[in-house]
Amino acid sequence: MKLSIRTRLTLWFSAIVALIISLLGAGIFYGASWGLQQAADFELRTGLDGVSAFLARKFTRHEMNNLTDELQEHSSLLPRGKMLRVRYVDRGVAGPLVYQADNMKPLTFLAPNRGQVLLQDVQSNGRFYRSISKTIKLGQSEFLIELAVDQSEYVHLKEQLVWLFIFALPVGLLLAGFAGYWTSNRILIPLDRITETASLIDAQNLGPSLPLSGTNDELDRLSKTLNGMLQRICASYERIAQFTADASHELRTPIAHIRSNAELLLMKPRSRSGMTCGLSEILAECDYMANLISDLLTLARADAHNSRLTEEIFELAESADAVAPRVRALAAAKNITFRYPSHSRVAPIYGDHNAVSE
Repeated sequence: MKLSIRTRLTLWFSAIVALIISLLGAGIFYGASWGLQQAADFELRTGLDGVSAFLARKFTRHEMNNLTDELQEHSSLLPRGKMLRVRYVDRGVAGPLVYQADNMKPLTFLAPNRGQVLLQDVQSNGRFYRSISKTIKLGQSEFLIELAVDQSEYVHLKEQLVWLFIFALPVGLLLAGFAGYWTSNRILIPLDRITETASLIDAQNLGPSLPLSGTNDELDRLSKTLNGMLQRICASYERIAQFTADASHELRTPIAHIRSNAELLLMKPRSRSGMTCGLSEILAECDYMANLISDLLTLARADAHNSRLTEEIFELAESADAVAPRVRALAAAKNITFRYPSHSRVAPIYGDHNAVSE
């Protein structure tokens, strides 16, 4: 199926806009997701370091008796609703609770290896959490520290962002389609004018020139090129018309001469010598016409191939003497007196001998 330029431009424009929206949406979504996760991980690592430092300080001061109350107080100071749980570790397995926030009770996490800081995502009761856990050893005691932060609002925000892009894509495509069609229509208006003007040009009407917008853009350069081509074609037609007129004029003279000689021979009886003279003149005019046609063909070929005619040095007086009888006969047929005094002076000339003599 062949599509118009407007349709193809509109489709291309829409496809490019759709690609840009998709890439932009994907970039924003993954960039926002990565940024939110990095911010949450930084906060969790900071909280984990704070709890570890707090336990180490308590151990150094030998203040481990009221550790649960102290952790509860410390947990309330954690920013942005971080949830804390601390357990004893016995032989690598999480044991009794030291402290646990109320909202940490339904959450379970994978236990990290010794010395490992483990980050993980957990979902519980339709809520989404980001957690961090680590084991630390203080003297003979080993503790498992777990912190979590509620990420549900951020997860819902990302979902809304996805839906926003899902709805924005068709709207963007629709707007891009309208914009692409409007833009292509504006771009192709000069081309339509060129087409309309070109449809008026034919062999009888080469005058109209293609319009120029004055912007000197690609369409303007195309119009200038086509206008130059039309001017050359017009000049060729004019040369053909001029050639036809010249050929008609040149052929009219020998035909008139032949007709006048034939009429003179029919008007009154002639002697044998008169008949012979009249027929000889007719035959000479026929030869002249044959040479003239040959010369016209030569001129046509020379004009078509930009070749030069045959030039030579010849005597002008001899050519004039050869033409004089024919001119005298034509003048007599129209009751015109023709006088041509012969000259003995030599007048050499350089040119086409046949063209001058005939």
